[in-house]
Amino acid sequence: MVVPVGLMIMIAVASHQSSTPSLPGSSDKLAHFTAFGLLAVAWWYAFGIQNLSLRARALLAVTASTLWGVLDEWHQSFVPGRTPSAADVVADGLGALLAAGLAWLRAAR
Repeated sequence: MVVPVGLMIMIAVASHQSSTPSLPGSSDKLAHFTAFGLLAVAWWYAFGIQNLSLRARALLAVTASTLWGVLDEWHQSFVPGRTPSAADVVADGLGALLAAGLAWLRAAR
């Protein structure tokens, strides 16, 4: 559980900044999609030690990651210069869904 919690802390620290750096031409939604996809994969492996079914691991990984996205956006509502965004939560959830789905498919093979 160290890796997913560490990623969650990194996400929280980044979202606590009044502005975040971005690469030229990069998309904020792509950053959310990628970060929360990585978080879902970290949760996928963390839940693997619980002897859960592949389906349960995927559902828990997506749920935990997406809920962290919701909390992250709520947290941003208190940070000066930041505003919460439902579109960011959608990007978070889609990234988590794709990553956990790919992990599930890979494990099922």
